[in-house]
Amino acid sequence: MKNFSVVLTYYGRPDTLNRALYCLAQQTYEHFEVVPIFDGHCSAGLQLYEQFCEVMQSSKYRPPIVFEGGCREHHGNACRQHALSSCGGDYVLWYGHDNLIDKDFLQTHAQQVRDGMCISVVGQRHFSNRERTIFGFCPGDRTSYRGQLPLSGVDKDGLKIGALDLLQYAVPLYAAKRWAFTEEHWSTYEADWLTFASIRKNEPDLEVRVNPVPVCGHF
Repeated sequence: MKNFSVVLTYYGRPDTLNRALYCLAQQTYEHFEVVPIFDGHCSAGLQLYEQFCEVMQSSKYRPPIVFEGGCREHHGNACRQHALSSCGGDYVLWYGHDNLIDKDFLQTHAQQVRDGMCISVVGQRHFSNRERTIFGFCPGDRTSYRGQLPLSGVDKDGLKIGALDLLQYAVPLYAAKRWAFTEEHWSTYEADWLTFASIRKNEPDLEVRVNPVPVCGHF
């Protein structure tokens, strides 16, 4: 069984954090840890996370890391790199406070990484929904379906990097520590797919495995 480290970045949106935590609590795959990293000015989010941990009573939800200014600045990229030193899993995924995942999100990744180290990619739904309800349960008349990613076939040699969102991929932790969210990309909004491209370039032996079934969502 492979263990996943889920880096949860947060600043300023306790309403969406509550939904993101609910998605984690519903995961069918149990071998994961949550490494939360908070902007130092977000006391409401910290309090919400601590209350959630009291209810869950599980060691998989790690103590929060407070990183002054790092989540709001640099599009959260400095936080995503900083949190890697606290990760203990075989693989790492990055999860924002405004993201949503199906209950089989981690299970889908786990099925792809069980035979050797690789980069796992899953499909994503794009929605526009002011209420930001969990995408699997929101009423059709209040949700606008915006498309599914990957948009087309993805293979090892012809990957269209720009078609990927940060939420869609899981990478080996050792590769992330070497190449993910390097300082040169901190101020770049496209750092999510630049990280993917950097890992692909510098770790050519890592096979890319894709399951296009959409098991995550972004508003």
